[in-house]
Formats: sequence, structure tokens, C-alpha cells
Amino acid sequence: MKLKELREKRARLIGQQKSLFDKAGDESRNLTNEEHETFKKIEADLVDVRNSISAAEALKRNLAELNEIELSETTEQRTQEDEPTYEKAFWRGMQFRMQSLSPEEQSLMAQKRTQVVGTDNLGGYTVPEGFSNELFREMVAWGGMLEVGRNYRTNSGNPIKWPINDDTANKGRRIGEGATNQKTNTPFASKMLNAYTYSSDFINVSMELMQDSAFDLPSLIQEIAAERLGRIANEELTTGTGTNMPEGVATAAGAGVTAAAQTAITRPELLRLIHSVDPRYRRRGTKGSRLMFNDATLADIKMLSFGSSDARPLWQPSIREGEPDRIDGYSYSINQDMPDMAAGNRSILFGDFSKYLIRIIGRPVMMRLNERYAEELETAFLMYQRLDGRLLSSNAVKALTQAA
Repeated sequence: MKLKELREKRARLIGQQKSLFDKAGDESRNLTNEEHETFKKIEADLVDVRNSISAAEALKRNLAELNEIELSETTEQRTQEDEPTYEKAFWRGMQFRMQSLSPEEQSLMAQKRTQVVGTDNLGGYTVPEGFSNELFREMVAWGGMLEVGRNYRTNSGNPIKWPINDDTANKGRRIGEGATNQKTNTPFASKMLNAYTYSSDFINVSMELMQDSAFDLPSLIQEIAAERLGRIANEELTTGTGTNMPEGVATAAGAGVTAAAQTAITRPELLRLIHSVDPRYRRRGTKGSRLMFNDATLADIKMLSFGSSDARPLWQPSIREGEPDRIDGYSYSINQDMPDMAAGNRSILFGDFSKYLIRIIGRPVMMRLNERYAEELETAFLMYQRLDGRLLSSNAVKALTQAA
């Protein structure tokens, strides 16, 4: 377990011990024999956890000392097994400046030098692949669209025409012997996928931390950049206008149902929304169609019942670990960028979100600004990610719109 997880486990165990005494105190009694035994078992677990924490902290100190030794080595002292890698060079250069790198490391960095598209003189370095993957996983946690949409990665940011078609109105035919087949036009069209640049804004780090060889710069950058980039990406993939920005899924979704009220919905309206989507896009299951709304809307949905003398809630909590909660048998995603239930808002979506295509261009680019905040004894970092999003079929996802 990681050091953070061990400390959290220690806190939980101590909390369990406190609960035993709190319960006995509230009931004005001593601990029962059973509670004494429970307390002893928890204490035994605590001893193991404390030992593990001590070992993990010792390892962390040892690794910090090892890192100091590695930083002080000269190029001539490097062994064949310690050949410089881009990942090591990248983070060493970001923390201790590019001048601290060996000629071999500077050569590796030069190969990953990148110009940020749409700017005259702004550039940076492509982040290592492992860091990029971890960053993306954390970005997913700050929204919903990166999780449910179909992610399509490209190396370059040139505009791409993506073919789309909806052939649900056409069908085959039965023909007699010797009959001639007829031509049925398939309605092909296309949507343009661009590459919009998103920035984390400045991430400022003090000089004291930057000079500390034990400082975990990758973790700090990953935590802050993932949250910032994840939030703005999810917002525009949800509600973007499609003009000089992604086409948000709530903007592009087809018209499903209009609620009778401005700030409320009913079960029949929710069911009509579900059935406004063609069965082709209405599959059940974890990877199937789903509902999407914000957490406030979920609270209102939880108050809905089946009706007609059936008081069972429409919302169905999962009874199996790993299985999602459901509404009328369908899973759902909480997306805090979905509009609230208010006049004219598209508050609920339903459909096949794999038809929402998210184009992710390359890996993030990061740059270090040495002088921008030098008078404040801080170093600033910027991270950029390019992406776009389009709904390939407005029939695949439909919206419930509140009354105007």
C-alpha cells in the first residue's frame, strides 16, 4: 500500500476504537467483553500498520538520499545501466533547469521540443508517456465526458473530416426471382474535428520546494493540471457551442422531450425521453446507453416513484459490488457541467454516448517559466492539451428540456 493509504487506514482504525468508547460512554457503561476483544484486534492491526508506515517513511528518506547522489554524479561517472532517459531528463530539467542536464540529456530534450499551435513564440516539451497516461486518468475523474465518450487519439492537429451517417430510415426489400434491385441512398455527411488548445494556467512553485531534491514535482503538477484541464475540457465537451470550441453533447443532442415544468420532471417524462431514442441506440448494460445529469438533478430523480399505487423509487441502488446504480434499468453519469433544472435548460440527456467523439491530439506539452515570477521567488509551469469533441448523430443522444 502507498504511504497515504497506510496513513488513511491508521486513521480509520483509530476511529473504530474511538467509536467503541463513544458508544459505551453514551450508554454510561464500560466496554463489554466482546468490545474489549474487538479493541484488541484493532490494536493488533494498528501495530502492523504503524510498522508499515515506519518502513515506508524510511524508504522514502532513502530514496531521497539516493536521488541526491544521482543528481551529483557527473556524466563520466554514469554507468552503462544508468543511461539517461527522456523521462528522467524531463523532470530533472523541469525541477533544476535545463542547464543542469548533461549533453546527452539536453539532446533528448531537444528532440521533444514543441511549439504550441496558434502562438508566435510559445513552446514547451512533450511530457513523458507514462505521466501523460496518469494525467489523463485523473482528468477523467473531474468530469464525465472523457469517460463515456469515444476517445480518438491523433499525433497531429490538422483538421479532420469525420464521416457520419444515420441509415435508420432505410431498410432492405424482398425481391422476386429475376427482379432488379433498387438503389437506396445512404445519407453520408461529415463533421470537422479541430484541435483546440487548453491551458492549465500558471502553476507556481516556491524556490524552496524547487531546490529540495526530495520534492515530488510530477505528483504536484499531475494533481493540479489534471483538475484544471479536466474541468475545462468537461465543461466545453458538455456545453460548448461548436464555434471556435468543441460541440458540447448537451448542445448537439437531439430534441427528446419538453417537461411541463420549469424546475421539475415526472417519471412519464423521463420514460418518454428514454423511448425518444431509437432502440438501435438504446442498449442496456454497463457499456450501453445511459442517462446524464448533474448531482442536483439526481437528488430530484431519487424522489420519483413508479406511481399508480407503487411507491417504489424509480432510482434503483446497486445491491452488488461493482455494479452501478440504475434508473429504470439504465446506468447514469453525474456530470456537474450539465445545466440545472431551470426554464429552457437541457437538464437531462439519454442515449449512446459512444457516438460522441473526443479527439485528443498528442500528449500534453509542458513549459517552465523561470523569470516570470522571479521577484516572488517562484517558478511557474504551464501545461497544454489539445482536443475537440463532436456528436456524430443527434439521434443517438436526446435531451429533456425544461419548460420555457
